[in-house]
Amino acid sequence: MKILSRVVTALAAIGCLSLSSCSSGTEGASEEKISNALAVEMDPGLEIDDIEIKATDSLGTDVNPRFRTRSKVSITYAEDFYRANGKLDGKPLVTQVAKAGDTVSGDVITLSTPQGDDWRVEIERLEFPPIQGQAASQFGNSPFLVEGSDEYHATVEKLAEADAKAEAERVRKVADLKARLSGAWVSSQPVTKNGAVYEHRGLQTGYRLKLDPADGEVGTGTATMYVYSRPDDDMTTDIGYAIDESGDFATITFNRGAYHRQLRTDVGRGRKWQLNADGQMTTSFGRDVWLAQLKKQ
Repeated sequence: MKILSRVVTALAAIGCLSLSSCSSGTEGASEEKISNALAVEMDPGLEIDDIEIKATDSLGTDVNPRFRTRSKVSITYAEDFYRANGKLDGKPLVTQVAKAGDTVSGDVITLSTPQGDDWRVEIERLEFPPIQGQAASQFGNSPFLVEGSDEYHATVEKLAEADAKAEAERVRKVADLKARLSGAWVSSQPVTKNGAVYEHRGLQTGYRLKLDPADGEVGTGTATMYVYSRPDDDMTTDIGYAIDESGDFATITFNRGAYHRQLRTDVGRGRKWQLNADGQMTTSFGRDVWLAQLKKQ
C-alpha cells in the first residue's frame, strides 16, 4: 500500500507540472500578460500606468482551460493629444483634447487560453471613455496650429487683414471697371475665330458697343455688328451687361438675335460675351472661340 501511495503522489506531482490548473496560473494570464496584450492595441502616446485583476471566470475545462478576466486599468497620456479640425493658412488646425500626464481609467475584459508554456490573451472589450485625437508626434514634422493658442489668434488676425485687403481691392476693381466700360467702344481690328480673322466672301466683321452707365452692377446698351470695311453696313440690337463680382470682366447678353446676312454671322439671342477693361470681348460657341478686340472712343 505504501508503494501504491507513493506512485499516486508521484503521478499527481507530474500532473501538476504539466497542467497549468495545478499552478499559480490556474486563473489564466497574469496582470503582466494582460498589460502587454493591451499595450499592443493602444495608440502611440499612451502608456499603461497600472493594471489590477478584479475577477476571473473559468469558461473551459482542466483539459481545455479558458478564462475571462476583468481588470481595472489606468492609462496615462505620455504626450499631448490633439483632434484634427481641418486646416488654417495651409497648416493643420487641431484642438487639444488631453495634456501629457492626464490619465483615464476603466476596465478591460480579456480572454486567455494556453499557448505552449504561456498564455494567449485576447482583448474582448474595453470599458472606459474613448481616447480622442492622437498624439502630437503622430502629426509628423509639419507644424500645426493649436486652436486658442497665441499663434492661432495671430494667424486668424493675419488672415482677416488679408481678406479685408482683398475685399477692398475687389471693390476698387469693380468700381474701376464700371467707370471704364461706360461709353462707346468700336473694333480696333476684325473679329477672329479660333485665333484667325473670320471672313465670309472677303468680308470681315466688326462690333460697336454703346454702354450706358451701370445701375449698381448692371447696365444696358446697344451692340452693332457691321462689315469691318463698310461700317455703315450694320445692324443693331439691345444688350444688357453685368459686372462680375471679381471686377475682372462684365458679361454682355444680347437681348435679341442679331444676324448679318452678308457676314453670315449670328450672335444669337441670349448669347453671352465677356468684356474686360482692355476691350477684349470674347465668347465660346461649341468648340469655337470668338474674339472682338475693341477700343474706347
